[in-house]
Order: sequence, then structure tokens, then C-alpha cells
Amino acid sequence: MGRMLGQLDLSEAVGLDETVSRRGHRYVTVSLAIQRQQEPVTLVLGYGKAVIQLLSAFLTANGRHPVLYTEVVCNMSQDFLSGVGKHLPNAVVTVGWFHTVQTFTKALRCAEKPG
Repeated sequence: MGRMLGQLDLSEAVGLDETVSRRGHRYVTVSLAIQRQQEPVTLVLGYGKAVIQLLSAFLTANGRHPVLYTEVVCNMSQDFLSGVGKHLPNAVVTVGWFHTVQTFTKALRCAEKPG
């Protein structure tokens, strides 16, 4: 059984990732506290700036001010990046390993094409 909200460790680093919830463009974004191995902090329909705003409001409502967050691990989505800048103003963005490798692989494929 999941823990009650008051038992969750809402630490100062958060990871974000979105996935398609159904065929089409319906997304779900999961956030989790990076410092702890536990269930997600939030699960929100949608992605991007709106999700970061909801996460910020959720943290504030539960006694964790958004300025306390110092790191966000996410992809390079401009919506995520601008949302973090606006709603988690002291957080530095770290691009997740998967997204770094994916970008590098795409760059290699482009370099291999005759031009």
C-alpha cells in the first residue's frame, strides 16, 4: 500500500518524464524524488509547462517551497525547460542519460549520411 503524503520525502531534486497514455497525443508526466527510492510524487495528465506549474503548486500546498528545489532531471523539451525556469527558479536542469544518448545517436546518423 502507498504511503500517505505526509510520509513522502519531498527532497530537493526531482525527476520528470512523460509518456503517451493512449494512442494519439495524450500524455502523462511522472515526477519523483531522486534522492529516495519510492513511489512517484505526482502523476499528471499532460506535459510541459502546465505540469511543472502543477508540481510547483503541489509542493507548495504540502509545505515544500519551489525555491528549495535545486535540480530537475528531464528531457530537453523546451516546454519542460521553460516551465522549470519559471516555477522552480533555483533548479538546474540535468538532461537524463537516455536523452543524451538519443541526441548523440541522431547526430552520428546525420554525420554518416552522404551530403
